[in-house]
Amino acid sequence: MTRTSLGTSRLPQDVLTYTDKQFYDFIKNFCGQDTSDLLSIQAIRSVDSFLSIQDVYSIFEVDSDDVKNIKKQCGFQKRNGIYTVRPVSIQSTVSASSCSPFTDSVSNINTNVTSFISKKVETEQRALIEKSIQEWCIKNEKIINISDFNLISDVDYYLQFSSSLDNLEIKCSCGILCTVFLGGSGNFKLSNYFRHLKTNCLFIQTKVKKNNQINNEIQDNSQDFSSIHSSQQTSTSAGRKRAGRTIENHATKKKIRKN
Repeated sequence: MTRTSLGTSRLPQDVLTYTDKQFYDFIKNFCGQDTSDLLSIQAIRSVDSFLSIQDVYSIFEVDSDDVKNIKKQCGFQKRNGIYTVRPVSIQSTVSASSCSPFTDSVSNINTNVTSFISKKVETEQRALIEKSIQEWCIKNEKIINISDFNLISDVDYYLQFSSSLDNLEIKCSCGILCTVFLGGSGNFKLSNYFRHLKTNCLFIQTKVKKNNQINNEIQDNSQDFSSIHSSQQTSTSAGRKRAGRTIENHATKKKIRKN
């Protein structure tokens, strides 16, 4: 497998947290010592700082003794003194369209890490949305009139993020799509979806109807039990009264006989 065909599955799960030596060691193992030194001399110490660099070869334009070694490592010096990136003859103002294997390797890392970051952001946002919906259910349980009200992701609703991760569609179990957008706080505003649940959601209306039926059945059973219990108490009380009268009559008869 070539470097350019490596996927994000080869990236460590915690690669986004790498800094300094750990970051440089990762680059060294993934792309080679030259690439690691190229980033190190520019003080690119983490994934975040790496992604913020538009052109890692721009240092070739710097006329300084401090960068001569890295120029020799990563390029060839022509007779006129101009360095070009190996192995393709490109001037020190290396263009973004460069197709050298070295450029492909660095670009591939950029693409893979960016994809990894996007997936990580989506996972984090998904967890926040699911938590917000769960909290809303608890808060509105009495208003919605559903006991133990809860909505489960990928069962009661489905989340579909846009490629830019700045908006998403929430597909309700009733079939309605609600589009929500990323707010200034960095969290998605779910008001459209919540408004739908409160007003015209057939799925919620069905759940409310079923919940009412269950409550009515429980209430009917409770009333039946109360009636039976009351009848039993009445019967027991009547029996006790009859027994009391029998004992009393028996005692009276005994008293008369003695006299």
